[in-house]
Amino acid sequence: MIRYAGLLLLLGLLAAHGWATQITFPGDLPAQHDLLPGAHVTWGDSHNHTEGAGAAVPESGLSLSDNTTGDVSTARHGFVPKAPNDLSTFFRGDGTWSPLPVTAPTGTGFRHVTGGVEDAAAKLVENGDVHAAAGIAESKLSLNYPTHNNANDPTADQKAALAGTNGAPSAANKYVTNSDPRNTDARTPTAHGSGYHTGVIGTWAQIDKTISNLGDLTTKSHTSLTDIGTNSHAAIDTHLVASAPHAGHEVLTSKGGANGYCPLDATTKVATSYLAGAGADATKYLRGDRAWAVPTWGEINKTTSNIADITTKSHTSLTDIGTNSHAAIDSFIASASAWNSYGATSTVTGWSSFWYKDIYYKKVGSLVYVAFYIHGVSNSTAASFTLPFASNAPTYIHALIRAADNYNWQTAGLLSLAQGASTVNFYKDASETAWTASGNKTIAGQFFYEAAP
Repeated sequence: MIRYAGLLLLLGLLAAHGWATQITFPGDLPAQHDLLPGAHVTWGDSHNHTEGAGAAVPESGLSLSDNTTGDVSTARHGFVPKAPNDLSTFFRGDGTWSPLPVTAPTGTGFRHVTGGVEDAAAKLVENGDVHAAAGIAESKLSLNYPTHNNANDPTADQKAALAGTNGAPSAANKYVTNSDPRNTDARTPTAHGSGYHTGVIGTWAQIDKTISNLGDLTTKSHTSLTDIGTNSHAAIDTHLVASAPHAGHEVLTSKGGANGYCPLDATTKVATSYLAGAGADATKYLRGDRAWAVPTWGEINKTTSNIADITTKSHTSLTDIGTNSHAAIDSFIASASAWNSYGATSTVTGWSSFWYKDIYYKKVGSLVYVAFYIHGVSNSTAASFTLPFASNAPTYIHALIRAADNYNWQTAGLLSLAQGASTVNFYKDASETAWTASGNKTIAGQFFYEAAP
């Protein structure tokens, strides 16, 4: 029975799925064995689950894995192929998913279709394709310009009046044109006799209600007329003969003339010819006697009777001479040309004793020039001396100098003067390295700076 163990296991699995629970075995087994409870399946029964005693396969028992083995085709029934998750595709009659076969229209506008097929010429919709009842009411249209309103049409008589009268009316001669003789220059009027003037044109009473006949016109006074103004003929005559009838008005006859008035030129100035006559130029001035003349020294300076007097005048008697006298100016020039010794006055730090302590300065205007040479015994890592004037420079003053530290000459030393300071500091190199506080120390050089005025 061991050799049937695998078969029994298989039968147990079949029973678990509602399949056969009894089978007929050939050979040494009995013809029928009740292996599992329930219905019996014989050895020769079909297993299509629609015949015999087998149970139907439920939906949960179907295998719906992702394969195309059971898909429908044009040759057989089957499953619907798996959906492609694409809203633009549809299931076709050949068993595939595909977009609808839509042909893109050509041209623009509504296409002309006959029997459900677009014209081969791809024409637009024509008037013959539109039903008469499909028209759009004019009130529904948005028009740039209103359509014609028959209410303003001319009448038949008005139209007839517009027809051409110079020749037969036609498409080329619709209206009266310039070729009509009546539109040319005036013509001689037709002659007619006096019989055409038999009516009364008017009476004097109609012309002037105050005149009954033509003879009365010669007897009427000016004052008896209407619209005669406020001035009488006598007043008008008086005005015409008056010498200056308009007070405040310009009298042109007096302009630029004797006992008249002086006119202005185009620059609104009085012309020189009206001031003192001819002869005006840049070397002359208008004198009190109304003449153009070159001024004399006496007229230029009433304190000087002649040009020789100028040589006797002192500088202090002049105007606009400033605050410094000639003596002060001379002193300034002399001081600017000489060097002033300042070594004994300056406060020098960094040395205990000196072999040389030379400090000189020269001030020219606001610029101060300084020259120095100091050599002695060092007693500090710093070095400095004071100046006679504080710096007015906009920033630090730096300059390279000769420097020796404990008998060792440096490549280049450095001096530094701060803005507004009067003490200049010295270093043995451009990195502002401190000095040796023993041995000797030497500085030499020159610089300039701007002092306060």
